[in-house]
Amino acid sequence: MVGENPMVQQATQTTTIPTVIVPLVITIPNGTSSVVFDPTVSNACTSAGSALSLLQASPVFMNSTYTVGGTSFGSTQYHDFFQRANFWQYTNPSGTNPNYHILLSESANAAIKVTAPSGSGQVVTATCGQLGLVDVNWLDSWLNGTVLPALSSAGVTPANFVVFLLNNVAMYEGTTSNCCIIGYHSALSNSAFGGATETYAVGDFDTSRDFGTSQDTAALSHEIREWMDDPLGNNP
Repeated sequence: MVGENPMVQQATQTTTIPTVIVPLVITIPNGTSSVVFDPTVSNACTSAGSALSLLQASPVFMNSTYTVGGTSFGSTQYHDFFQRANFWQYTNPSGTNPNYHILLSESANAAIKVTAPSGSGQVVTATCGQLGLVDVNWLDSWLNGTVLPALSSAGVTPANFVVFLLNNVAMYEGTTSNCCIIGYHSALSNSAFGGATETYAVGDFDTSRDFGTSQDTAALSHEIREWMDDPLGNNP
């Protein structure tokens, strides 16, 4: 799990993790033209702002006040509330670790642009606007082989949690009949730092309305909560 053990009294109960948001600008060939899916600009399906600005202003990174079943969990980030509630026996005001927190301190990296290679991307008409589809195997291979090494050279270390932000781009596995993945998280051994484990998440900020209630920050909030309890993908 990420953070300290909430069931054992800790001298330092709060863990703050520097989190780097990396917007991925995906261009997908579409017949004789191309469609660009850019998280840093607003689109016709939302007038409230870009996917990046809305994510930064959301409860994923900004504090909100949470009360469940008459119990107040205070003001904190959404994933932190979730984890404090999981271990409320130990994190309540009279518990072993009342100041237990896992907080994300975010910063935005410059957007990274890529064009999906032939056979690895498709554009379809969505409930609102257009939805891009990319092969998750191509995307993850590109992230591991190109993007994460470049981020390492720019000073992003395994101490950082990297969040790759898509906008109205979902993923399929192998063929578009195996669709759709709107988020995942993973870990790799970073050779630039002696093989230290680095964790990351990928998520679609969705305004296409093609996935029911899984809109805007739903995919990333889900992946971040999973990452907290299973950062390496091996925790049953």
